Amino acid sequence: MSTISAANKRWRLAFISIYCSRALLSFFKDSLIEKKTAKVPKPDNRFKIDQTTLTELVKEKNADKLQNFGGVDGVASTLGTSVECWIHGDVADITRRHEAFGSNTYKRPPTKSFFYFVVEDFKDLTILICLVSAASSLTFGIKKHGIIKEGWYEGGRLLVALFLVVVISAISNLWQSRQLTKLSEICNVKD
Repeated sequence: MSTISAANKRWRLAFISIYCSRALLSFFKDSLIEKKTAKVPKPDNRFKIDQTTLTELVKEKNADKLQNFGGVDGVASTLGTSVECWIHGDVADITRRHEAFGSNTYKRPPTKSFFYFVVEDFKDLTILICLVSAASSLTFGIKKHGIIKEGWYEGGRLLVALFLVVVISAISNLWQSRQLTKLSEICNVKD
């Protein structure tokens, strides 16, 4: 059996690093392209505020910027409406606003997978402490009693119990997430 030299090990490590980084890049490439090519509606001259300014005003929740527009009433008037009467609601007005500011929707985040919840459970400090304890118990048990005898029982039982806790917790979280998604879809049904 041939041994691998230190230089070959470094080359293999470099190859694996480059391969993994390319795989991750191709995985996230589609989402990066979507973010860069987001459609921004053309500014409408009928309104005194554009979509970008309005979005920044809402996201930042900056009271000074709001006062620059004359408060809530000032923003309402720049949008061609009033606080008391709201928007007119006729088809032409809604279409004009949709063209100027875009759709009033948000992109739903992708549903989380079972693996996501397993990883989240392993980020818990208690689970990590139990995992280290189980692994050390398994290691010391095998070292003391041997693998064929009873050395692996204690640590093995702890690892199986920990595995069951994580899997059951992940299944429960996945089920709750799916139920919440279903309820959200029911609430957002358009009439």
